[in-house]
This record gives sequence, C-alpha cells and structure tokens, in this order.
Amino acid sequence: MLEQTQRKDQDEPAPIWVVETGDAITGMEIATNGSAVVVSTENNRVALVGNDGEVKWNREFDRQVVGVDLSSLGNTAVVGLRTGEIYCLDEDGDELWSYNIHSRLEDIQISKSGRYIVVGSRDTYTYFFDSTGLLLWRSKADGRIRQVATSTSANYVVSGSSNKDIFLHDNYSSNMRGAVTWRHELGGDITSLAISSDGHFIAVGATDNMFYYFDKLGKLHWKHHVENQINSIALAPRGDYVAIGVEGGTYPGQVCLYNQKQGLIWRYLTGSGGVRDVDITTNGRYVVAGTGDGMVSLFHQNEKLIWKKKLESPVAKVRVSARGRLLVAATDEGHLHMFNTTDFLLKRQSAHTGLDEQAEIVFTKPQRVVRKRPVGVMEAVETPGPVTMGRQTMVHQQPRGGAAPAVAEKPSQKHITKAALIIINAMVLVFIGFLSFVPLGESDEHLIEPAVGVFLMIVLMLIMIASWVTRE
Repeated sequence: MLEQTQRKDQDEPAPIWVVETGDAITGMEIATNGSAVVVSTENNRVALVGNDGEVKWNREFDRQVVGVDLSSLGNTAVVGLRTGEIYCLDEDGDELWSYNIHSRLEDIQISKSGRYIVVGSRDTYTYFFDSTGLLLWRSKADGRIRQVATSTSANYVVSGSSNKDIFLHDNYSSNMRGAVTWRHELGGDITSLAISSDGHFIAVGATDNMFYYFDKLGKLHWKHHVENQINSIALAPRGDYVAIGVEGGTYPGQVCLYNQKQGLIWRYLTGSGGVRDVDITTNGRYVVAGTGDGMVSLFHQNEKLIWKKKLESPVAKVRVSARGRLLVAATDEGHLHMFNTTDFLLKRQSAHTGLDEQAEIVFTKPQRVVRKRPVGVMEAVETPGPVTMGRQTMVHQQPRGGAAPAVAEKPSQKHITKAALIIINAMVLVFIGFLSFVPLGESDEHLIEPAVGVFLMIVLMLIMIASWVTRE
C-alpha cells in the first residue's frame, strides 16, 4: 500500500513528501524534468509517482521485476521481468505493448526520447526495439549481457557482457541496425555502465576497481584505480563530468568527481557507509549520493559536500532532476523521499553572486524572444526587463544600493543623399570627358583613350540613373 506524508518546507532541503511503498525499493528513475518518478519494489510492484507526491498508477506483476526506466518527459515507462517479459506502459499505467524474449532478462533501458528500448539478456543477446514493440535488431556476444545503456536518441548503444567485454552498437551510421563498431576487454566484470546523451563518451566501472573512460571510436582516454568496487556511475549528458560511487569495507566509501580533461577533481570519503548510488545534473554542477548507512548527500562541483541528511534506513537509489531542483531518494525499507532544493540552491548562489534570490532565474518553456512595451514608448528609454531565451528567463537586476543604469543614446545614422550622389557622379563624368577628349601637351595626346573614356562615362550615367529611380 502506498501512503503519502506531507512535510513542511525548511530553509535547507527537506522532504516535501514521503511515499511508503511497503517493501524495499529495488529500482528507480526520474524524468529529466522531474515531473515523475518510477519505482519498483521487492514485492514485484511498479508505481509512477508525480513530483507532487500523487501516485499516478500502481501495478503488480506475477514475476520478479529486475529493471524499470522512464522517458525524459515521464510519459513512457518500461518494465523488465526476470523471466524475459518486457512491458511498455503509458503515463496512465496502461500497456502499450509487451514482448517475451524467452530468456532471463538482466537489464533494460529506454532512450530519453522514448522512441527505443534496449535489453540485455542471459542468452548473450542485446535486443533493440522501437516504441511500437518491433524488434529492430539483436546482437550476440560471447557472454550474457549484464548491463546496457543508450544515448538520448539511441544513435549509439553500449552493452557489457559477463566476459568482461563492452561493445558499442552504431545505429547512426548503420541506419538503426546496431552494427558493432568496436569491442574492448576490461580487467574485471562490469559493475556500472553509462553513455553520454550524444553517445560520444562511455564510462565503465569494473570489479578490478578500475574506472574506464572511452570515446565513441573506442579510444581509451584514461582509467583510474580506486580502493574498492565501483557500485555506480553517473555521466553528465555532454560526457564532460563523471561521478562514481565506491563501495566501503576495508577502505572507506567514496564519492569521486572526474572531468573529461583534468581527470579526478576531488573525492569525498563517506566512511564505513559505502556509496550505493550516485547521480549528476545535466551541467555537472551538482552530484547526489546515497550510502549504506542511510545518508543522502548533495555535492557541488567545486565545493564538495554542501548538504547531507540521515534517513531511516540504507539508501538504495538516488536521482536528481536536470537542474538539481528536485532530488529523490529511495530506501531499503520502502520509503521514497522527495526533496525540493530550489530555494536552498538559489540562496547559496545569491550568497556568492550578490544577486537577489527572489529574482534569480526562472525556468520556462521555449518561447520567442519578445519584449513588450506600452504603445508610443520608444525602445531607447525602455527599462530593463525579463528576456526569454530558450528554456530560461534571464532577469536583469540593478545592484543593491546603486543608481539606475544610464540609458545609452542611440547614435544617429548618417548617409549620402540621392542628390549628393548624382552631383558627385556628374563631376566625375565631366572630369573623365575632359581627360578623354581634350589633348594635352605638344604631342596632343589624351590621358585616357577616347574609347575607354566613353565606356567609363556610360557606366557613370547608368549609376546616376539608378540613383535617381531608387529610394533614399
């Protein structure tokens, strides 16, 4: 049974609601815009929860659920059962289609566009479906496919096998046929796998405690060793920032942030509580982590830890919306916590920039850039106001205690009038005629050959006529 408990907002991030699922949460994914969260539990239930805490739908399956995923807009969910059944559900929980691969299912993902689904199976195949349930291709490996990942439009798909191999399937060049362009053998079994939104970069964690970073051509840019097993990898959409969560044990658990060019930026030791899951915002500015000792933590790209909170049981999954405004954490006891971090992040940002947090940044739907002003008011005296650009509204602000910015006068535009241009052409015409037909010196030679002079005079006359008939 799913129950909702409302919480009051505080200055620091706090749960705005908690949903109780009644059993341990095994899988979770958030829509990119934070509009919904899909969760699966040990009792084979799958539910879609809105960002207001309302349970939109709740379904029970008769087999073990091993994977769930959600499209970018939160309107399409996919569910994979251990026995090989695949279900594609709409925003109301109704079945769009289903398919049975008749083999044990290991992993399932839907492209953020919602148009394609990729599945990894114990039968050593990677399966690739379109949004109608049509199997477009399947690719065989030497071992069972443990993990899969797809770019936003599914132009590139990466899969990892139990033989320590990863494969890149190219749908872009091969017209959605999934040709394998390269294969790389790692030093251990694959524990976590991620691909950038455009498919140009791949991050992999393995049981040899190594973190690998490839490009789409198969080039290994670098690898890095950590003390324990890598449990989770989160790759920013552009592939420029990578967060990893490291298991605790003999050595303390860790959250590490890498940059594509610099390598390791920082690492944070979580102590005995190993990191079970991490996620990262689209710009790589914020990282969220959940640990085995029940701590959910928020990190900044440059400042490391900026906030943490202890929950009632170990944190199994964490996810964050694209800009970091919403953060969700799921626990082993079946509690789903939603945090609203908007005010917290804006106040921290305003403390560094000196801007008024009440007029910081407002995210809107894409619109045309239009500045409205009263009829009769000239643009030169228009006061600064919001200018909508793409998905965000930039708010012009006046420095506190300062004078209003002066309005720069628009320089006057000067140009040659039509009459002046005709007079200048006429003067040049007379001068060329003089040089062409009046002999100079004792030899009676012309400075300009008469034929050339006639040609130049005709050109100037045409220019004069064109200047007369055209507008100013």
